[in-house]
Amino acid sequence: MPFAKTPTIHINRQTFNEMDFIITDTDTSVANAIRRVAIAQVPTMAIDLIHMQVNTSSLHDELLAHRLGLIPLTSHRVDEFEYTRDCPYCSDHCLHCSVTFELDVQCTEEAMTVTSQDLVNKSAHESQLAASVQPVHFSGEYNPTLSEENGLNGIVLAKLAKGQRIQLTAIAKKGVGKEHAKWSPVCTISYQTDPSVQFNLNKLNTLLSEEAKRALVKSSDECLAIDPKSNQLIYETAFTLGRISLPLDCVKKMTLT
Repeated sequence: MPFAKTPTIHINRQTFNEMDFIITDTDTSVANAIRRVAIAQVPTMAIDLIHMQVNTSSLHDELLAHRLGLIPLTSHRVDEFEYTRDCPYCSDHCLHCSVTFELDVQCTEEAMTVTSQDLVNKSAHESQLAASVQPVHFSGEYNPTLSEENGLNGIVLAKLAKGQRIQLTAIAKKGVGKEHAKWSPVCTISYQTDPSVQFNLNKLNTLLSEEAKRALVKSSDECLAIDPKSNQLIYETAFTLGRISLPLDCVKKMTLT
C-alpha cells in the first residue's frame, strides 16, 4: 500500500472518566470512524434480563428494570465472555456468557434508599471471570465523596417506605452499543479539527531584530523561545506537541507588522 497513511495518536489527558487525545496524519473520516466504533461497537457487560419476584415499591417494574440496565458494570474481561446468542455451552445463559445478580431488600424503618450497592453477584463464587463483573459505584470524578456525604453509597435505584420490598434476579450479558445504549462504553465522544497557526521562523529570524524577537516571545504565551546558542526563534516543546497554541493577540500583532 504505497499511499497508506500512518496516523499518530498523542494522549493529552487521561483520567478515570475521560480521555483527551490528538490524532494526526490522517483524515477526519478516520477520526469519525473511531468515534462511531467507540459508541456502537465496543462490547461491554450490562444487565439485560430481570426476573422480578417482589416489587411493592412505588416504582413500576419497567422503570426499575430500565434503571438496573443503565448501571455500569466493570468490563475489563469482557472479551473472555461469549455472546449469549452464539454461546456453544448453553441455549439460554450460563457462566460463559452471563453473570447473575440478586437484589433483595425490605424497608423495616420509616424509609430507605436502594442503591447499586445492594446488588449481589451470585456467580462470583462459581467463576473468577464472573467475579470480575461488578457494579461501578461512584458519584463523579470531581466529588467522589458526594454520595457518602448524603448517606448514600452507590447509584440510587429506588426509595422504599416502611414495609415495602424489592426482590429480583438480574442477568448481565455481553453486548454492544448498536443493540442498546446501555452497552455503550462512553457517555459521549466527539472530535474537532484543530487548526494550527504557525509562523515562518526562518523569515522572522531574518527580518526581526533581537528586541523584536524578545517582544514576540513575551507575547507568545510560552509557545516561542530563543535558542541561547544560535539566538534564533524556536518553538517550545509544548507547542510542537499540540498542548498549547499561539494566542490570538500574538497572531494579530505579527499580521499587523
